[in-house]
Amino acid sequence: MNVIRQLRKKVGISQKELSIQLKLSQQSISRIENMDSLDTVPGYLLLRFADFFNVTIDKLIGKDELDLSEEQED
Repeated sequence: MNVIRQLRKKVGISQKELSIQLKLSQQSISRIENMDSLDTVPGYLLLRFADFFNVTIDKLIGKDELDLSEEQED
């Protein structure tokens, strides 16, 4: 499953809610979530997702392991 979809589900928001927060269309969110790899997503969008989910871009693109457990780091 796509990391962005996993993070969105962990936070408990819909694609529509995420699209409003990031000022993107719901279709854009859906397209990005359905990608096998985030390699083609522009850096400025990766930064917006990383900021929203409070993770590094490296974690979004899989260079660092992403902890999706219930406990979050402060």
